[in-house]
Parts: sequence; C-alpha cells; structure tokens
Amino acid sequence: MTANKQIAMECAERLYDLIDGDGDWDALDAIRIIKETLLRSNAEREAKVREFVDASDAFLERYLTLVNSGDCGDWNPEEEDEVIRLRAARKALGI
Repeated sequence: MTANKQIAMECAERLYDLIDGDGDWDALDAIRIIKETLLRSNAEREAKVREFVDASDAFLERYLTLVNSGDCGDWNPEEEDEVIRLRAARKALGI
C-alpha cells in the first residue's frame, strides 16, 4: 500500500469513528482529524528521509575513504557518476 493510500485510509477510519460516535461533532473536528493525520504522516516521512540520507552519507564517506586510501587502485571517485549524482541529490535537498 502506498503512503498516500495509508494516509487516506487512516483519515477515513478516524472520520468514520468520529461520525459513528455519539453524534457530537462538526466539520472542524473532521478538519482537525485530517490535519493531524497529515502532519503525523509528514513527520514520519521526514524521519525516514533523514534516516536514508544519514545512511547514504555514511556509505559515501566509507566508499571515499576506501578509494582514497589507494588500496584499490588510483582513481578520482569524485568523477564517478554515482558520487556526482549523490552529491547533486544532497544539494537539491539543501543538505
């Protein structure tokens, strides 16, 4: 299930619980539920992105250390497409 579908399902379940409850609700309650669900989902997604970025940084650092040690030959890793793409992706994210 995609993240967007999960968000929609959670909103739908919470709204159903609200409507199916004691009947004492209004549109602002529904809006609050949707907003809370979206904010929590965004925070979870941001945490996953941060975890991925941290892992990518650690991998890049380890790779560059290995290559720059000279134990694997002599080349400039900064000219490799993968290193260039990762650095460009980090820059695009403002990292």
